[in-house]
Parts: sequence; structure tokens; C-alpha cells
Amino acid sequence: ILQIIIALLFITSCLIDARAREHLSSRQALHQIGRNVEIDMVIKHSEDRYADEGVIYLYDDNTNALSLALTAGAIAQLQEQGIVDPAGYFLNKKLTVSGAVMRLNERYLLPVQNADQLTLLK
Repeated sequence: ILQIIIALLFITSCLIDARAREHLSSRQALHQIGRNVEIDMVIKHSEDRYADEGVIYLYDDNTNALSLALTAGAIAQLQEQGIVDPAGYFLNKKLTVSGAVMRLNERYLLPVQNADQLTLLK
């Protein structure tokens, strides 16, 4: 009986791990506030607010849903990698982004504080 219980716990933990690695859409991520998620999105719009706010915003087609907020630290790391204009560089490219979604007033944001949170997909 103990072996069966251990086997069931192992199978359950595998299913939990598989679910944790599931990539969400930006719309699905809105229901995961405060949780670490991985989101797949194609960047269709950007807003360079670096001079005013120290942030570059990246959006998919649904600009009212979720925005990625590239912070000054992430922007500096990207520039060290040769990506001088992140706002333009990521346009029309598919990304996987990892991090925690937050809600600030009526906006949903995923702060990108480290360039390692972004993975360019082919």
C-alpha cells in the first residue's frame, strides 16, 4: 500500500510540474496575478517610455490586456547584448516571458527586470 501511495504522489508531482511549465497566452495570464508564469506572445506594439518613466512597454495584439514592462536593468542588459532599441527589436517576434503578473490600478503588467526572463522563439 505504501508503494502505491508513493507512486501516486510521484505521478501527481509530475502533473504539477507539467502544468507549471505550461505556457499561457497574455489573456490567460491575467487570471494568474502574483504567480510565476511563462507566457508566449507575439509583440505587435511597443511604447518607449524610457526617457520619462525608465520603462519600455511591449504588447501583443490586445494592448488592453497585459503589457510587458522592460525596466532599466533589463534594458541595459539587452543593450549589452547588442539590442540597442528593444522597443523596435522585438516587434513582430514571438517571445516566451517568465515572471509574475501584477495588477496596478486597471493595468496588468509583467515586470521584466532581467533579460533572462525573455526567450526569443523561432
